[in-house]
Order: sequence, then C-alpha cells, then structure tokens
Amino acid sequence: MKKIQFYLVVTSNGGIRTVKGKPDLKWDEIAVLINLELPKSLFMKPQIQASISIPEEAGQPNEITCEVMDILKEAIEASMGIEVKLSIIPTEP
Repeated sequence: MKKIQFYLVVTSNGGIRTVKGKPDLKWDEIAVLINLELPKSLFMKPQIQASISIPEEAGQPNEITCEVMDILKEAIEASMGIEVKLSIIPTEP
C-alpha cells in the first residue's frame, strides 16, 4: 500500500486546496489532515496493445461521384466556415 499524508485546506466560501506540509491558514480557512492509502496496483500501467487489419477491398473506390463531392464540400464549408473548391486528381497505380 502507498501511504500519503496531506492537508485539505477548505475556505469558508467552499474553495479547496491541498498541501503536503502543515499549512499557513488565512482567517477564513480550516485544515483537515488526510491519511490516504492506495494500493500500488493503481500506479501500474497496463500495456495497451492493438492489432489493426484492413482488407484489400476496403481501399479507395475507383470513382467518386459528383454527389459525394458536393456532400464533402458542404460538410467542410459548414464545419470550417470557408469556401472550398474540390477537384479530383487521378493517381498513378
């Protein structure tokens, strides 16, 4: 177990702060000594792992229709507040 001791300082208007050592208090503050025990396992980070596989058939379509271009143009303009001109440039295989 990880043992931590600190003070929770509370103001009369509901503000809070924490300090490690005994605090110097203002006229409208109180200090509450806190003893906190946490299991060490909380601080152990798991290894995050992922495998991603994209099938060949999920690649770009060979053709983008005018309707799709219009939808893309409108979505970009609406979200960014700019005027957009889209054009399709063929790529080499």
